[in-house]
Amino acid sequence: MELIKKYLPFLLYSCRRVSEIISKDDDEITLQEKLILLYHGTICRTCQHYKIQSGILESSISKSLVIQKENKLSKSKKEEIVLSLNKIKI
Repeated sequence: MELIKKYLPFLLYSCRRVSEIISKDDDEITLQEKLILLYHGTICRTCQHYKIQSGILESSISKSLVIQKENKLSKSKKEEIVLSLNKIKI
């Protein structure tokens, strides 16, 4: 009984607190938080879905950032475009 009283506060984390843990980077999550996520995830479907959706958003954003970095123009190309635009008279 004492063991249950000791660990009960960790098992009764609210969805708000669990969502904060889910939003952290994987390397920032402690062992205790991983156990909380594991337990809470078994009883709360909403947080399970939030974790999945959060992962999807994170991967989409990171892919978008990679694409944006690849599509940047070099400095010489930018100067070339500016020169060609300056030659055009409106």
